Amino acid sequence: MAGERLWVPATNLGDSAVLLPLALVILAWISPSAWRLSSALGGLLAADMVLVALTKIACMGWGLHPPAIAAAYGGCLKIARPPSTNR
Repeated sequence: MAGERLWVPATNLGDSAVLLPLALVILAWISPSAWRLSSALGGLLAADMVLVALTKIACMGWGLHPPAIAAAYGGCLKIARPPSTNR
């Protein structure tokens, strides 16, 4: 599939294993000349990481997610978290 050869590497660019080191390099690059901007961007990056972690914990741990996500990924959620048979 030709599309997979393009989209899989493209979506890997959004992975935190790529984004976090790249963001740290950019922050280190701009910090000597614009420390206020670097501090603001670093704070936004940290706040974003906390928000993403909390939403992942809420979705995976307690099943809290918007209804649109449940409708779109209902099958995936059932596979990932099958219903308990011990009641």
